[in-house]
Amino acid sequence: MKLLTFLLFAALSLSCRVDAKDKERGSLTPFGVYPRECIHSVPEGAHIDASSDTHLHITHPDGKQVKILRCKQKATRETKVKGSNGDGWQAYTYLKADNITSFLGKWIVPDDPPQYDDQTVFLFPGLQNINWIPPDPQPSQAFDIIQPVLQYGPSSAGGYDYWAIASWYVTLTDDVVFSPLKQVSSGDTIFGNMTKVGASSWYINTLDSKTGTKSDLTISRTLLATQPWACTCAV
Repeated sequence: MKLLTFLLFAALSLSCRVDAKDKERGSLTPFGVYPRECIHSVPEGAHIDASSDTHLHITHPDGKQVKILRCKQKATRETKVKGSNGDGWQAYTYLKADNITSFLGKWIVPDDPPQYDDQTVFLFPGLQNINWIPPDPQPSQAFDIIQPVLQYGPSSAGGYDYWAIASWYVTLTDDVVFSPLKQVSSGDTIFGNMTKVGASSWYINTLDSKTGTKSDLTISRTLLATQPWACTCAV
């Protein structure tokens, strides 16, 4: 069993801007632009079973169960994001640790950017199953990342010229899932929680420690049995 903790400081915040053609092709996630039909919003506190090849099985906190048809095409991450310092992560730290069962940490919501020009900033810790970082060539093996995310600007989860939080599960070739976007304020402390709750299940929670506002989900998939690569990132 291994517990990791971190501090991610506001100085890491960098931005990218998605142009109109990118928005026509798809919708923005913390890992790039994906086809809209491959991105799914789930209720706060939902459990997502992604083990089926045909449907995502969603269990709501009240016990209600819903099936979502999986993406008919293979999700493909766009490789160009206008306005960034190259494609991919702008700043990050990265390490490998065996037998990770929990990755926790906190960071401060930065001041608003001095100028808003449709840019989107993502700040997050994450756990990945393999060693891959954009803009490296897309790996041949399956990839996924779980991530509590702080964002400024718009994404497929919503947002505009304000800071907000949501929890995400992103793959390179399959469906993307996120919990409801919740607005937060500069100066608030965000607590990110990724905790293993089953053999191949993880709880992801993004919490504003000052206000108690949170956005969480639980995801289950065989690919999630091990997530040994930990990162803190600015996109």
